[in-house]
Amino acid sequence: MAERTVYCTLDDVQRWVKRVQFSDSTKITPSDINVWIQLESNIIDGELRKMGITLPISSSATISLNVLKLLISFKVAALAEQTANFGANKNQSGHGKWLDKQYLNLLSQIQQNPCILSDVVTVSIKHMKSDTEDMLEDGTKEGNEIFTKKHIDDFRDAHKVLSPSEQTSTSESITGEIPKSKI
Repeated sequence: MAERTVYCTLDDVQRWVKRVQFSDSTKITPSDINVWIQLESNIIDGELRKMGITLPISSSATISLNVLKLLISFKVAALAEQTANFGANKNQSGHGKWLDKQYLNLLSQIQQNPCILSDVVTVSIKHMKSDTEDMLEDGTKEGNEIFTKKHIDDFRDAHKVLSPSEQTSTSESITGEIPKSKI
């Protein structure tokens, strides 16, 4: 069975929720927080896998673990704040909205720039392209792609090494034949 990673603790979440100290007698219990931390950690693990990051993340990857701790603590604190406030006031908490916005912003930054998690192992090959991926046969977007069929054909024709049976157009062309005077 795969190892389960939890990226933050109850204290990390409590740091963002000042109005309520979580206990067994409060509306949101430490058990609730721990369940939410595990669920959100599982969701983030899915996002990390999608980005090609090898899981579980090593304990030596302190930069990434701190970023993920902040990410999960934002989300779980937002859930706790919204749950506590909605039950009492029947409307959303401004602080809960802010925490959720911070979570979404940080998640978006990680998705757009996985290098934020600079000390993790990745197995992604998304940055690699095939040799014909940017080649267009019809040339409809020429100039936007890296390689066009015309550029490839021009390069091939300009750098072609002729076989001995092919005619050369100039006397300085390389034919592959060795003149008898040089033997």
